[in-house]
Amino acid sequence: MRVLALLLLALSFPLAAVRAGTAPATPTITVTPEVGGPASTHQVVVSHVAAGQVVIFVLFAPDGQQTVYGTAADGNGDASLTLTPVPTWEDGVYRIAASLPLGAGLSAVFVADDGLPHLYTGPASPGSWSTFALVGTGLPPNTATTVHLVPTGGILAPRDFPVTTDAAGIFELYVWPQQLGMSFFEAGAYTLSIPAYGVSTTLVAREHPGSAAITVPAAVPAGASVPVAFSQYAPGRYVWGVYAGPNGQPVGEFLVGPTDEGGRVKAALSFPYLGNGTYYIATPYDLGETTFTVIPPTPTATPTATVTPTPRPVRTTCGKKHHGKPARRKHQRRCR
Repeated sequence: MRVLALLLLALSFPLAAVRAGTAPATPTITVTPEVGGPASTHQVVVSHVAAGQVVIFVLFAPDGQQTVYGTAADGNGDASLTLTPVPTWEDGVYRIAASLPLGAGLSAVFVADDGLPHLYTGPASPGSWSTFALVGTGLPPNTATTVHLVPTGGILAPRDFPVTTDAAGIFELYVWPQQLGMSFFEAGAYTLSIPAYGVSTTLVAREHPGSAAITVPAAVPAGASVPVAFSQYAPGRYVWGVYAGPNGQPVGEFLVGPTDEGGRVKAALSFPYLGNGTYYIATPYDLGETTFTVIPPTPTATPTATVTPTPRPVRTTCGKKHHGKPARRKHQRRCR
């Protein structure tokens, strides 16, 4: 209940900022260091949020288990969190997600491993209705390379996905079934590799009865607040996810929750900067995935002006002459 109260408090701050007329900078998240060993301490900072705003942090372990933290931003708009292993980190990729107002979120990853090239995937056994989430580590910094995907059974042609590492030699990649010409992943094995560095891994997609589901309107007006329902998740779980355009590149994140006893949570999400077209939305740690289409906003009717007729002046004959002669009495009118 305390975490839920903190999240509700966090959602109240942006409204105060709007009323005050402020325009805060875009929030960012950083993790230092991005690569460490089993005993490393990692510092997380979310910047450019309202002073005093409560930020909910959710740490996802490599197996998808989560730990929830909450902290308030200082006077500079920074919310900080120190992550210390108990007793050590297991090898793999950890994601720290942070809440933003109105259901939005942002996240960053850090790695606990030997520093050699690795290609991590999660979850290990994705569902047919999901996205493949990959993280490459131990690679040269700021370097472009290619991930090679061989779909199951040779039914589809192999695909290459260009990626670029960051300053720590890490990249993230999401592969969506729609990119392969499918509405969902066919059950079977998918081999992913980075040929230039000799690393590979295999994902086995299979159906997960009763797996998580995302319900979003098929047509979403640009800039509108959209009701999104998440169901069949674990009770008491925070739901982190991403949405991406047709090229598969994420264009936004969200963090909502916790889910109720039935594993459900509803949220009103906003996609304010998306152009018209089809987008994908998924919760990678929980297997749910679907699509939605952004359409132009509903035009506002222009009020029609009401024309008020102008009264015509009434002519009188008071004081007038007719044909140069004084007006006769029967033509005279009293003027007041």
